[in-house]
Amino acid sequence: MNSQPENITISYDSLFLAYEECRRNKAWTDAAIAFEIHYENELLELRKRTERGDYEPGASIAFLVQWPSLREVFAAMFRDRNIQTWIAQRINPLFEAQFIPASFNCRVGKGTLAAVKYLQDAIREKSENYTRDCWVLKYDLKGFFMSINRKMVTEKLCRFIRERYKGDDIETLIYLTRITLLNSPADNCIMQGDPHGWDALPANKSLFTVPEGHGLPIGNITSQLVANFLLDETDHYLTETLGLTIARYVDDTAIVDCDKERLLAAMPLIREHLWKTAGVRVNPKKYYLQHYKKGVKFLGMVIKGDRRYVANRTLGKAMCRLHGFNKMAEERGAAWCKANAEHFVSCINSYLGLMRQGQEYGMRRAFCGQISEAWLKYIVINWDFNKIILKSKYKHRERVKNMLRRKRKNALRNKTPKSKRMTARVYSGEKLPAVEQFNTGRKRGCIVRWDFETVKTPIESNDKRANFRRRKAEERAAKAAKAGKTRPEAQTPPEPQEMRDSGIVAFSEMRYIGKPDPERVVADIEYDLALRYGDTPRPEIDFKYYREAIAALPEA
Repeated sequence: MNSQPENITISYDSLFLAYEECRRNKAWTDAAIAFEIHYENELLELRKRTERGDYEPGASIAFLVQWPSLREVFAAMFRDRNIQTWIAQRINPLFEAQFIPASFNCRVGKGTLAAVKYLQDAIREKSENYTRDCWVLKYDLKGFFMSINRKMVTEKLCRFIRERYKGDDIETLIYLTRITLLNSPADNCIMQGDPHGWDALPANKSLFTVPEGHGLPIGNITSQLVANFLLDETDHYLTETLGLTIARYVDDTAIVDCDKERLLAAMPLIREHLWKTAGVRVNPKKYYLQHYKKGVKFLGMVIKGDRRYVANRTLGKAMCRLHGFNKMAEERGAAWCKANAEHFVSCINSYLGLMRQGQEYGMRRAFCGQISEAWLKYIVINWDFNKIILKSKYKHRERVKNMLRRKRKNALRNKTPKSKRMTARVYSGEKLPAVEQFNTGRKRGCIVRWDFETVKTPIESNDKRANFRRRKAEERAAKAAKAGKTRPEAQTPPEPQEMRDSGIVAFSEMRYIGKPDPERVVADIEYDLALRYGDTPRPEIDFKYYREAIAALPEA
């Protein structure tokens, strides 16, 4: 199934664009920094593997999350996330032309809040501005991600790509899509955390226990896209064939209609269509039908007329987290508070931001009133309780980011494209060696210097009388110009200044981490000379000397 197509090609530029998108908002993670230090070599190696047909996803990191429910997450390697992003950049435009407006998740401008607002607008429209009865049918799918047949959805998506995609790299896209979707990360993963934690996970919610060939890993971008694609056929069936108004976020679906009996009659049809087209079933414990005036719970919010509230479960979780922080602050003291102040601020602000989306001023005020006095030394509460602000002197994360930014700049100094790279002129009191190794303890490498030239400086004449006459002439000329005289006095022409050797040498310099390739060094020197001199005469440089000197260096 994973056999290589005959005409498989992938460009470096497309991989680089996928890499730029992949590292967005992830630039300071350990995986991103480790990949970025040698990103050129990593992308070239990824391109070679793909074109040879021996690309295989690496080991993923498996861990458990506790909220809102116990679930299993797989984090792919940064290299594999580049491939997934590359696939997403090509199939997303196809999906956007196919999906209905009521489909949310992994779409620009269609997050959880947009889905809640869409459902609220649908209820207002169907109820004619809350003047008539309206019913909401909400259902969830049972073990959705783990019940997906990988082979079935892969073949379905590949047929869709072959029909809709018009790019030259269609064979490459199909090849990488097959490998990514058919791969089971449970066969090659690193379990993070207590392995006994998986004992509490139901069998239908783990890739380790689901039937062979089933299950998509939660945490991969391709899994989210495939989920939307798999349920898109049902979305069209509900809206076009049955004429219903829906709002769907992944596997959470809400249907709005004024006819209660019509919704009850539609439920068996929905079950049958989901099983026939997607091979998934409705969770019998997670679907209900009720009047909109009772409040509709959707994606952690409760919609009740024109108002939105945070669900009780979310509020309870927020209070538990806050009380946990307060307890730890009392037990461990000021040192622990200072070290964890940034984490405390980010966590509390996430809940305050969710409350701000609803009419929850009183709740925000009460919530902020529960913050322990141990934290008030490090934070400031905003006047309308929208957020809490960390005091500047405790922003350790900003200092760490600045340090990492400097390290990243130094690591990538010689890895930027040639069009953006230019050597700087360095001055020294003596002519330094053209090739020199350095070892700072943390970094080892090589310094290459070229284009040596002596800096000349003007030396004033020793004739004191001539210097005196020149200064007086300049003063008279300045006074005449200030007085507006039409005939200024004759000026004594300045005597030519002598240019003498200043004892300073100017040269160009480039630092390389490790032992560089001699041909790369020669190319950098030629590129710098072309930028500096252009078509004008340039100095003669013996490249043979540089090749021999670099080859003679020991390995760094």
